[in-house]
Amino acid sequence: MLDRNWETDDKVGWDFVAFTGNKWDIVNYTFKPNISLNDFVEKFKKTWLGAKMNDKKLECLVEGYEGTYFEVGQVWETRSGTKIILKNIIDDKDYPLSFDVGYRDLEEFTLKGTFYEDIEHRFDLIKLISTEAPTETTSYDHNQKTLSEYLKENNAYESFVENSVECFLSNKDDYHKTKLENDVIYLGNTFNWRDTKQGFDYWCNLHNNQPYDLIFDMNEIIFAEVDKRITKQKVVPEFITDEEFSKMLEAKSPKKYMIFVEGKDAPEKVHTNLEKAETEAKRLATIEVGAKVSIVEVIKEFKSEVVINEVKNNLG
Repeated sequence: MLDRNWETDDKVGWDFVAFTGNKWDIVNYTFKPNISLNDFVEKFKKTWLGAKMNDKKLECLVEGYEGTYFEVGQVWETRSGTKIILKNIIDDKDYPLSFDVGYRDLEEFTLKGTFYEDIEHRFDLIKLISTEAPTETTSYDHNQKTLSEYLKENNAYESFVENSVECFLSNKDDYHKTKLENDVIYLGNTFNWRDTKQGFDYWCNLHNNQPYDLIFDMNEIIFAEVDKRITKQKVVPEFITDEEFSKMLEAKSPKKYMIFVEGKDAPEKVHTNLEKAETEAKRLATIEVGAKVSIVEVIKEFKSEVVINEVKNNLG
């Protein structure tokens, strides 16, 4: 949709709707008044986006692949041999390519296929493998380790699972969100290292020494254990001690307040409301001039009973 917004002798302001890499936007741009529609669109592609576009593709500037285009779903091999997937093309003229490199979040790359603009990195793109997303069996090299394997090799598997599960159980809202979005679980994003028995340095060393191309396979393992414990919590009743039960019973029983007038043995009246007991005590104080009127809370009451049983004698 195009709409001339304003016009001068040498320029025209346009408002238009355009696909800007991964979404539709209303864009304002200025050109000379005699520009053709086709020239207008081409200039927009080259200037506003900051890169040549072909429908939903971006021109590839990786060495050896000039003249081709990046497309969502492509699988590229990196300098380190890892295979990564192009997941999205975004509106960023410097880093418009979003790749899944196995981390929790997508990582952004330049049109030259570099992780950084001027620094060589192990994730830099080297070779186009496929234009379709890889299957589960072909995504990674067989020599790559999984996170579970790495943890087991370092005797950290059980403690990682336990710490992750306990953290999720203490914050079920965060757990349900993580599970719903299937956020990748890795060393560093499920629990606070300082809060564990193993300590910060233990997990930090594991993190720093892990292979850079680990396959993150702990999601289903952690999710299954958390769900199992949540179900168990619902099924197993919580038992309380006799002392706790007595306190609960006392809390539910109404309190009793007795009013005593100095010099008299029996209480005037028993109240279950402290405010009413105070009102009554003040009333009695005006009547019994000079005598102390006290409000006593009943803590416990005892009562004895006399039981008479018939004695049966066997009188021949």
